[in-house]
Amino acid sequence: MFRAEFTIYPFLGRESLPRHVQDAVDAVRAAGTEVDVGLFGVSVTGELDTVLDAIQVAVTAAANAGATKVVLSIESIDGT
Repeated sequence: MFRAEFTIYPFLGRESLPRHVQDAVDAVRAAGTEVDVGLFGVSVTGELDTVLDAIQVAVTAAANAGATKVVLSIESIDGT
C-alpha cells in the first residue's frame, strides 16, 4: 500500500476549497479513489497503480483549473 500526499498551489487558506483544489478532488473521486482532504493538503491511499492514476487525474484537473504548482510525496505504508 502507498499513500500520496499533495498540496496544490496557489494555497489560499480559505474555509472552502479553491476551485483548482476542488476540481482535483472531484476528479480523483470520479475515478473511484477515496480522497482525504486535510487542512494543508490532499491524500490518497491504495495500491501503487491506483495512487499513480489518482495523482495523474488530480494534477491534470488542478492544472486545467489554474493551479500553479503541485507538491507531491509518495510513501510506502506497509513496508513494500
